[in-house]
Amino acid sequence: MYTTILLLTYFIGVSMEYRDYTNYSAWSINTSNRDVIHRLHDTEGVTVLSVTSQVGVLVAPKVQHKLKQTLHQYDVAYDVTTDNIQEEINKERSQVRAKRSTSFTFNSYHEYDEMVDYLEELSRDYPHYCTLLTIGHSYENRSLVLIQIGDGPHAVWVDGGVHAREWIAPATAMYIADKLVKSLHDAPHHPLSSLKWYIMPMVNPDGYQYSYHKDRFWRKTRSQHPGMAPYYGVDVNRNWDYQWMMGDASSNLSSSEIYAGPEPHSEPEVKAIAEFLLNNTDIEVYISLHSYGQMWLHAWWSADQSKSDIEEQYVLGLKATQAINRTSGKLYILGAPGKLVYAASGCSQDWAMAVAGIQYAYTVELRPTWELGAHGMMGFMLSPSEIVETGNEMFAAVLEVSYHIHNKWSDGPELSPHTDWIYRQNAANCISLCNRLTIIVLLLQIYKNILNTYS
Repeated sequence: MYTTILLLTYFIGVSMEYRDYTNYSAWSINTSNRDVIHRLHDTEGVTVLSVTSQVGVLVAPKVQHKLKQTLHQYDVAYDVTTDNIQEEINKERSQVRAKRSTSFTFNSYHEYDEMVDYLEELSRDYPHYCTLLTIGHSYENRSLVLIQIGDGPHAVWVDGGVHAREWIAPATAMYIADKLVKSLHDAPHHPLSSLKWYIMPMVNPDGYQYSYHKDRFWRKTRSQHPGMAPYYGVDVNRNWDYQWMMGDASSNLSSSEIYAGPEPHSEPEVKAIAEFLLNNTDIEVYISLHSYGQMWLHAWWSADQSKSDIEEQYVLGLKATQAINRTSGKLYILGAPGKLVYAASGCSQDWAMAVAGIQYAYTVELRPTWELGAHGMMGFMLSPSEIVETGNEMFAAVLEVSYHIHNKWSDGPELSPHTDWIYRQNAANCISLCNRLTIIVLLLQIYKNILNTYS
């Protein structure tokens, strides 16, 4: 009885404390002016949701009139796409509650502890194919875990959950991990079993839990460094020690959504991942899953793009986006962030290339497209019914990238998901033919024995 009361108190408390977005409106602002975008990021009461050809923002009722004046001052056009975002949040919460179950599934968004429990279950059920690693702890002392799949000499890194409100990213990373482990179990001698994958579904567990229970649109970590009060959190993807605080898309204001932190690697989550990447020089591909916009972004986030030849990155990115399109029909735009989104500094992708020396590094913006996200759907609140579809298309992309690394180091014939499918089909046909021949031989032997018996 006492436990029941505690649980009821907890869930009632969570419900009462959940940030209310009643009468917050979503706007689509038609601007690429860096001054306007930077001002939007630093305006309290305005949450920047996405930046592409349009800027999607969430606007508190108290600043709507002021924002209209500011945009008029800059002669910038805008549309109000959703009058009351709380209605959308209520729909999403109803969907998540309706699909929750006692077991882990891919038709709902789960809490961080449930994700870790499922990764532990995978490592127990498939110990020959995967191992769960703890690489550090978050600001609020949650374990930072990743799952190592395979044990080859060449590795692919995939992470998700960098920004707390992007729920589809960790769900997709979990799906990829699950499918990889089970696929290797079903085909232990598959050519890709010579590779290794490090998959970290949740980079920012504190922020995610806060988004899950308190504030749906929370983006940052939950740290509070000296001088930050009353504000919390650092943007994980502005805190990396490469060109830190050198671009417009970073802020030194702790109230900002893109606050870069008091110093590079101030966040324990960033420190832990950086140390792991530096200590594991077998990693040849770095993929960081975000949402939203359906974009596959190659180097570089920083404005200076002369540091390396990106032709190979582009070619591999093209293969990945084509694999997505073959799988689901979805179109992911391929390009550099500065051209498709905006230039930024202190980002993990640039650090992975420039500091860790990883040849192929990508940021992937998952479903939906920006247009769908801005007009009614609110892109961060992708329906749980799309987790499996998103997971399948990204699994296809990760496979395409993995085949590329396999072919790079293999002395055998070049393989791809398509040719390997033909190979597996031919192998299956050979096995089937062998089985038939075996049966025929056995029948002949039985027939011969019968003849000998009665002769």
